[in-house]
Amino acid sequence: MSQNVAADQIRTGRVIANYGAALTVESDDKVLHRCIARRKLGLVVCGDYVEWAPQARGDAVVTKVMPRTTSLERLDRRSQLKPLAANFDQIIITGAVQPPIDLFLVDRYLIFAEHIGAEVVVVVNKIDLLSSANKKLIEDITKTYQKIGYRSITTCTKSTDGMNELLPFLQDKTSIFVGQSGAGKSSLIQKLVPDREIRTGELSAASGLGSHTTTTTILYHIPSGGELIDSPGVREFHISQLKEIEITNGFIEFKALAGQCKFNNCSHRNEPNCAVKEQLEAGEINSVRYKNYLKMLSE
Repeated sequence: MSQNVAADQIRTGRVIANYGAALTVESDDKVLHRCIARRKLGLVVCGDYVEWAPQARGDAVVTKVMPRTTSLERLDRRSQLKPLAANFDQIIITGAVQPPIDLFLVDRYLIFAEHIGAEVVVVVNKIDLLSSANKKLIEDITKTYQKIGYRSITTCTKSTDGMNELLPFLQDKTSIFVGQSGAGKSSLIQKLVPDREIRTGELSAASGLGSHTTTTTILYHIPSGGELIDSPGVREFHISQLKEIEITNGFIEFKALAGQCKFNNCSHRNEPNCAVKEQLEAGEINSVRYKNYLKMLSE
């Protein structure tokens, strides 16, 4: 790989997919290019804005990664944080009626979103599976998040219920879809990006790596506007890197009560005259959210 690149050769683009050694970069004119990154750059991920240069022979070279505004990370086998995707404005947290929505996972993502300053939409999918037994539970979940200030909607990919409500939230933004396994995330993305399979085929051809696209984080363009990052690699999500105060401030209904507790450093656990505990007892703070808060602190 040539180490010296003339300034007039430098181009800009965005990483659409990372296949390990190879990257697919979309140039400003929307053309896909197979690239490799200089080793000194570290891990280059889907969503990164980069500078790159074509070579006389072989793959183009990514020479620089622009500073990231946001980054989604997970713990690797050595318990080190490893980035998966970058430069997204919004997190779409996806759960479902079946399997039952994991509210602890939802709340972890919400804390993370508050920490990095990303917008959030909580989506409860598969409402075609609503029954008399679970209908009130799902209604209570969506109302709980709406009450504290989050956009929360229900969707169904079979009937397209909720899809028209979701689309405006995605326009002019880069959104990353996350959530528990079995929530129907892939079906949602297929509805939002009807030419997904065609696009995936184009990426396969550009990368030369074929079927690897099915397990790779990929950025898609939504026809109605905006970009969508699908990160199938997110199976578990932890926020162990956050400090206790960052977790506490991530619960926006707690943060709204700042200064009302007796102690400035109140942890909202056992202290007297705690405004959060008082609101909890009055039914103004959701008990499941509070239990999840305690669980996060214990972890």
